[in-house]
Amino acid sequence: MIAGFAHGGLLDRAIEVCKEMVTVGRPKPDAGTMATILPATENTASENITFIKKVFDDMPKKGLISWNAMICVEEAYGFIIRMPVEPYERVWGALLGACQVHSDMEIGLIAADNLFKLVPTQSGYYVLLSNIYAKAGRWGEVMSVRRVMLSKGIKKVPGDTSHPQSEKIYEKLEALFGRMKDLGSVAATDDVEEEDKEGHLSVHSEKLAIAFVLINTRPGTPIRIAMNLRMCGDCHHAAKLISIDHH
Repeated sequence: MIAGFAHGGLLDRAIEVCKEMVTVGRPKPDAGTMATILPATENTASENITFIKKVFDDMPKKGLISWNAMICVEEAYGFIIRMPVEPYERVWGALLGACQVHSDMEIGLIAADNLFKLVPTQSGYYVLLSNIYAKAGRWGEVMSVRRVMLSKGIKKVPGDTSHPQSEKIYEKLEALFGRMKDLGSVAATDDVEEEDKEGHLSVHSEKLAIAFVLINTRPGTPIRIAMNLRMCGDCHHAAKLISIDHH
């Protein structure tokens, strides 16, 4: 119910359901609750954010999943440095992604530094840091990241091809993009590097998921794509156009 209200934009109702869980006492909020309630806290009243933080503090077992979920709230970095366990790659990676969305260069640099120590050859994190700089117009730093990648022999990965149906998925994706351009679609590329814009946006997981479902279902089958991160503007726009074209 919380996820449904949050995804539908009924943020106050999502908070109310969580408060009811606390009042009734069962089921008790857990890591799954945190993961679904967090999207409802992004643009909500400060007292609601305080409530969610208290719920989290009162949870009896704060495992890695719980802490990983909490990095989506306003004081994410503070939670991470207070973690009772050593932050691992996915925690810092999610924080870095959040820093790109919210244009937080200062914390983004800290997250990137920790990631480069943990996984020094993971190209995706270099690209995220580069995009944070690009969004801020810091093109000198963008080139510095590029030089570091070049010196370490790190290449940008244009898309994941590990799935057994990857060839068909990308073929379908290419067809979808062709159709969207026919409908007048222009990629929303404000927060990525110039030469990466369309290529970077085209392989976001939401688009890949839509292409995967389309090639594996019959025409007219309802499609619902859900994720635990905020969908970028271009993926949202693409989903609307695909829905209209396949209605």
